Order: sequence, then C-alpha cells, then structure tokens
Amino acid sequence: MDKVQEQGRKKKLCQGFHIIGSEVIGLTPAKALIDCAAYYLQLENFDDKKQVMENHLL
Repeated sequence: MDKVQEQGRKKKLCQGFHIIGSEVIGLTPAKALIDCAAYYLQLENFDDKKQVMENHLL
C-alpha cells in the first residue's frame, strides 16, 4: 500500500496537487496496513507478530 500511495502522491504533486487524505475501500489484509504504518512512521525494529495487540488476541 505504501508504494501505491507514494506513486500516486508523486504523480499528483507533479501535476500541482497535494493529497490531504486517503481511504481504504473494501477489505484489506492486516499485513498491508501494518507495513504501511511501519513505512510512514519509520518504525525501527518493529515486529508486528510481537508488537501488534490483535495478534495476541486471535
């Protein structure tokens, strides 16, 4: 998701637009959202299997 978001952002920026938000439509794999969050938050040593609460509840 982060790669798609960045490609879209760069394309629109070149056209003079600024993206101020986005939304997810439909179902999304948890791993895609976790990877996106890790990318944008620049998390170091992030282990989603150990550090995401929902993984311990399932």
